[in-house]
Amino acid sequence: MAHAKSDWIVQLHYAFQDQRYLYMVMEYMPGGDLVNLMTTYDVPEKWTRFYAAELVEALAALHSMGYIHRDVKPDNMLISRSGHIKLADFGTCVKMNKNGVIKCSTAVGTPDYIAPEILQNQGKEAEFGTEVDWWAVGVFIYEMLIGETHILR
Repeated sequence: MAHAKSDWIVQLHYAFQDQRYLYMVMEYMPGGDLVNLMTTYDVPEKWTRFYAAELVEALAALHSMGYIHRDVKPDNMLISRSGHIKLADFGTCVKMNKNGVIKCSTAVGTPDYIAPEILQNQGKEAEFGTEVDWWAVGVFIYEMLIGETHILR
């Protein structure tokens, strides 16, 4: 992912480390993340449609590169100077095999956005495809419209 070129992905310019930390110099996204936008404004439906459509484009680009993000959430959608979003935080991202799936036995991501089939198979190796990212898109849309995720508290 470090060398991925897409209008929908935050670019990594440089990375280095010392004995304690890893440092990454990323593309500057002055709008912050979508969490900030969602907590600052009462998000109208028009904005939800706009950002949902952009997220669909971003995930389609990522999936076409052969990757599954596994942590799609507003915190990982950064806003450019022009108001468009880009996906960020690829720490949980994984390359799909030739069949377009990954094998995993551990739930990875942020609990409110993890697809149910991942949680149901926790501890057992199972195959998952891009549907796990699309589940998170649904949670994101719901959250933008309602103001909270679908998880009952």
